[in-house]
Amino acid sequence: MGVFLYEKGLTVQVVYIPGFGEDLGEYSKVFCAKTSKKYHMAALTLNYFCIGSRGTTGAGVEVFNSERDKVKSAYVELGGEGEASLEKLSELLVKYDAEIILKGAFIPTKNEYQNFGILAAIDIVNAIKDAIKRFDLNDENIILVGASYGSYLANLVTKIYPGLVRAVFDNSSWALPNLKYAVGTELGLPEGIHKAYPGITLHLNVKSPWTLKPGLPNSFNGDRLEIRAFTQNQLSQMLNQGGQDTFYFFIMPNMMM
Repeated sequence: MGVFLYEKGLTVQVVYIPGFGEDLGEYSKVFCAKTSKKYHMAALTLNYFCIGSRGTTGAGVEVFNSERDKVKSAYVELGGEGEASLEKLSELLVKYDAEIILKGAFIPTKNEYQNFGILAAIDIVNAIKDAIKRFDLNDENIILVGASYGSYLANLVTKIYPGLVRAVFDNSSWALPNLKYAVGTELGLPEGIHKAYPGITLHLNVKSPWTLKPGLPNSFNGDRLEIRAFTQNQLSQMLNQGGQDTFYFFIMPNMMM
């Protein structure tokens, strides 16, 4: 957690919530520092659950065990001898001007899994509460700012804790969970594409326990889906529980000039 204070007695706290990619790390810190200094706000940014889940933010990469047979078959078909490996397969693919796509996983920096939303939102609530107490901040004017997954988390915070924040500035989030990030492997929708070796491309998704198969303890449907969504029924509950005083400002890609 990083908190930026340029003077005492600040009455507004802005919380920047980074998403999956380039706004993590130095960008978040610079945003908070400049916002705090220019607008005389206390500014906070944090590393929530399962952050650092891209190669550019420190995540590891691995090929699924289920792809080993595919590697062996391609290696043999191209005339390979001995034990197959990605390095040896790559040499043959380059030789014959061929390509192969393999499925794999991003491994987050703390070896966490893609809970998608809930644990991250709880981390954000706890960080806000901790900053208020630790730095004796006013808790009546909290502003959440985020983009993509970061703004989805900002909205989820207001669902978990209606009335906690005064405003949300949302750049390009979703009203329903984006299934690509929870069960993208099953759907064949990679979160990232990585050129592992010449001729070998990895389609990657964050390590996730979720499945679309019904009736399982980790099925991503029913209550597990609804708690992460903003349906009309859910919005009505938020209003009745104190969310009516929160101001929302939404920016969507197809609306930007």
